[in-house]
Amino acid sequence: MKKITQVDINTGEQELLNVSQSIIDRWLSEGPFFQKLPEIISEKQRKYDLYMDALKGVGDLEFLKREEHSNIVPFRFSVKTQYKEALEAHLEAHNVQAKSFFYPMHMHPVLQVYTRGKLPVAEALYNVGLCLPIHFNITDEDIAYISDCIVKFFEAK
Repeated sequence: MKKITQVDINTGEQELLNVSQSIIDRWLSEGPFFQKLPEIISEKQRKYDLYMDALKGVGDLEFLKREEHSNIVPFRFSVKTQYKEALEAHLEAHNVQAKSFFYPMHMHPVLQVYTRGKLPVAEALYNVGLCLPIHFNITDEDIAYISDCIVKFFEAK
């Protein structure tokens, strides 16, 4: 079984993480990515909908609300669950890389000296938020496999 990761190195997404912003800006405006952007957006939205359809009503999962007037281009498929850590471990055991929501900045040790108090919403989201892969080359079969792993996790609860 291949490992299903957050970033697909075959599409150039990994390279984006390793180059400067000016190079990224030039690559986006002049390179092949710009011509493929409508296709990439449409495909990511379709994959987002695949996850939604497969996971709606599963366990205690909650999803990012997608407003009708918005044009979301999902970087990851985000879910909230009180079983975040257990679900993340279950997915990892099945070769699926899930990622936590971003660690709240005010909780970073070097930044705590600048913190004026707690940020309960950021902390609550970090405690329950998990992101699933949704890159351009993830297949419908990969999404079905990930969704099936999640369904089985909650069936065992």
